[in-house]
Amino acid sequence: MKIGIVTLIGEYNYGNLLQSYALQTVLERMGHKVITLNRRTESVSFKLLFIRLASLINSLFKRYILRNKKILIVSPLAEDYNPHWRPNKNEMIKFVNRCIKRSKPLRSSTEMYQYHKKEQIDAYVVGSDQVWRDDYCLSIEENFFSFLREEKAKRIAYAASFGVEKNAISKEKLSICAELAKKFDAISVREKSGIDICNKELGVEATHVLDPTMLLDKEDYIQLFKATNTPKSEGDLLIYILDKEEQFTDYIEKFAKENTLQPFYFHQHKIDAINYSHKLSSIEKWLRGFYDAKFIITDSFHACVFSIIFQKPFICIGNKDRGMSRFDSLLSMFGLTDRLIDISNLNNHKISDIGWEKIYKILSIKRCEAHTFLEKSL
Repeated sequence: MKIGIVTLIGEYNYGNLLQSYALQTVLERMGHKVITLNRRTESVSFKLLFIRLASLINSLFKRYILRNKKILIVSPLAEDYNPHWRPNKNEMIKFVNRCIKRSKPLRSSTEMYQYHKKEQIDAYVVGSDQVWRDDYCLSIEENFFSFLREEKAKRIAYAASFGVEKNAISKEKLSICAELAKKFDAISVREKSGIDICNKELGVEATHVLDPTMLLDKEDYIQLFKATNTPKSEGDLLIYILDKEEQFTDYIEKFAKENTLQPFYFHQHKIDAINYSHKLSSIEKWLRGFYDAKFIITDSFHACVFSIIFQKPFICIGNKDRGMSRFDSLLSMFGLTDRLIDISNLNNHKISDIGWEKIYKILSIKRCEAHTFLEKSL
C-alpha cells in the first residue's frame, strides 16, 4: 500500500523529526511504501505573519526593555520560522534528506490534491506531534485531509495531538474539522485528553496510543548515531531545557555537584543572541546524549520519551503554558508521574529509583496495541 504522511511543517526540532522518522520506519517495516507530504507555502499567511510579529515584539521588549541579553531576535519573514525558536537548521536538513522520504514541495491544497491523484496514494496518516493544535498549523483543515475532497483514500490519525487539555480550535474551523473527522477510517491520539476532545468536540471515537518514537527500540536509534560516527558526549548529565529560566542554573549546578555529574547542554540557551550563526547539534548527537547520560533534566516531552527508551533516570520540569496534558498522559501510562515537578518545587523534590523491568513490560504491551491499531486501520 502507498501511504502519505501528513505532519507539522517547518518544525525543525529533535522530537518532531524523530517522530516522523519513526512513523515512516514502522509503516515501511509493515511492508508499505511511505512518503511524507512536503508542504510549503508561496507566501506568509496573515495568521502566521501575526504570530511572527507578536513573537518579534515580545522578543524586542525582553531584549531591550528588560535587558535580557539571551533573547534571540529573528526577522518575522524568516523562512520556516518557528515562533518558539529557530537556530541554524543545517544539521536538521541533513537528517531529513538522509532519513525521511518526502514528496516534492506542495504549496497549496490544490497541489496536494493533484499530487494525490498523480501518485495514486492509497492511504493517509496524520500524526504524530501537535498536528491538531490550531496555532501550530498553517492550515489545520489540511491536517484533517481537506485536500482530499471526496477521494476515497483511507484516512487515519496516528497519535495526533491537540497539545493542550481543552479544544483550542476556533468555532468556525471546528465545525469544518468535525465534518472532516467523520470521514476518517480510524483515529488515535497521543494524550488521553484527546479522546474527550474528539468525542465532545468532533463527534468521533478515538484510541489512546504511544508516540511513534516509542514504537522503535533504542537499538534503532543507536544505529543512527553509529552510522554517522557521532563522538561521545562531553558529560553525563544531559540538560535539555526549552524554556530558559534563570533559576534552573543554580538547581542544575547543585544537582550536578551533589551527584558528581558533568552537565552537557542542548538547545536554545546556548545560542548567542547577537551572533545568529549558532549551529544546532545534529539529531544523531542529541540521541547519543541519551545513550551517554547517567541522568536527564528536561522540560521537553520527547526528551522524557527518549529517557524512557534509553532507560535513563530523569526529571521533567513542567510548563503549563506549553501544555501539560502530554506529560501527564505519558508519565501516568508508565507510573512515572513523580518525575514531573513544578518549577517552584525544584529544590524540595525527592528522586526515587525507576523500576525499568516494569516500565518495559508496559512499553511492550503498548507497542503491541499500537501495531494492532495500525494493522487494522490499514
